[in-house]
Amino acid sequence: MDNQQTLRPHFQNELDLLKNEIDKLKKLNDDQKDMIYDQAMTVSRNKKITELNTTIKNHEKVKYNFRSKITELEENYKATLERKMEPKNREINKVKEKMADEIKKCKSNPVSVIQEQSVPIFPTHAKRGRPRKITKRGGHPPKAILPTPPSSNENVAPTATVSFKRGRPKKVIPLPSIKNKENEPSEKSPGKRGRQKKCVVFFSP
Repeated sequence: MDNQQTLRPHFQNELDLLKNEIDKLKKLNDDQKDMIYDQAMTVSRNKKITELNTTIKNHEKVKYNFRSKITELEENYKATLERKMEPKNREINKVKEKMADEIKKCKSNPVSVIQEQSVPIFPTHAKRGRPRKITKRGGHPPKAILPTPPSSNENVAPTATVSFKRGRPKKVIPLPSIKNKENEPSEKSPGKRGRQKKCVVFFSP
């Protein structure tokens, strides 16, 4: 009986020790699990980071390719514009040279020589006959032609006042000549003569 009583506490102590060791091992296992989980998470994060870096590099390559294409297109566009503008620039330079020559001629030569030697800078079309201007009726009446004022020593007959109408200006006629014409017999002008009337005579049988 005594041996049995002594064995029980001994086994109990061993059991307690084993339980403590088991608890410690469980804690270590849990800690290791946590460590493994953290490592797995870090690995997955690193994988994601590497994937993102690769995508960023690919995007950068795409951007570089787009930029290179854009620069090529701009260079080609500039080259085509320069080719198209070359003849126009030549024409502009020729016109400028002609203008400079004309300015030099104007400064060196007088006006009469310039009018004879002047050449048109721009090509002009063939000139056509200008249409005649049709004068409209009406307008301002012509200015009166007044006689020269008499000097103080000369005796000049008084002049008649003449009313001006539209058309040719009339001459100013002195008064004595008008009186002489009134006394003279009036003659018909040859332009105003009428037609001669024909006389028809009937003879009875």
